[in-house]
Amino acid sequence: MFVVLCETTRSLRPRPHVSGYFINPQVFLIVIVIVIVIVIVIVIVIVIAIVIVIVIVVVVLVVVVVVVVVIVIVIVIVIVTVLLLLLLLLLLLLLLLLLLLYYPNGKKRWLITKPEKVEGARVIFEGTAIYISTQDQRHLGAALGSREYLEEYVGCKVEDWVSQVVKLAEFAMSQLYKRATHPLHLACGTDGHIFSEHSQI
Repeated sequence: MFVVLCETTRSLRPRPHVSGYFINPQVFLIVIVIVIVIVIVIVIVIVIAIVIVIVIVVVVLVVVVVVVVVIVIVIVIVIVTVLLLLLLLLLLLLLLLLLLLYYPNGKKRWLITKPEKVEGARVIFEGTAIYISTQDQRHLGAALGSREYLEEYVGCKVEDWVSQVVKLAEFAMSQLYKRATHPLHLACGTDGHIFSEHSQI
């Protein structure tokens, strides 16, 4: 604070007296304004410094979070890639085991061909365990070969089916006889309702 020392004279106005010193009010006012301006400037500088520090901290945190997220994404991608590679390796090992442990049944490897193509087929499949034949064979419940073999094979199947249908018909007739002799016997209809056989006969 600035203090102006003055002598007391009659020509000057009386000034407030502070412990033996006189203070000029204009200087006092200027000093107060300067002090207020300095305080305001200091407060503004402190606020700007705090804002700059907060911005720097936020930017650093954002950068750290982005770096951490990128690192986590890279780690996840690496883990997923390694797991997929391990799964692929496991599948390849399983396929290799299946190929090494598979023992095909020789009775099921037949090549049925026309008589004029037998020699060409023998050359192509030489050294393999494939049987080459011009004779008729069964394959998955079907007949392969000549027309006569096909008719014979299908005829046997049809005879078997006919005998099974006859057995079912005989069973049905015996059950119908039993129903006729017991009129109060309850039976279940095709729609699931229970009815008296007497009403149906």
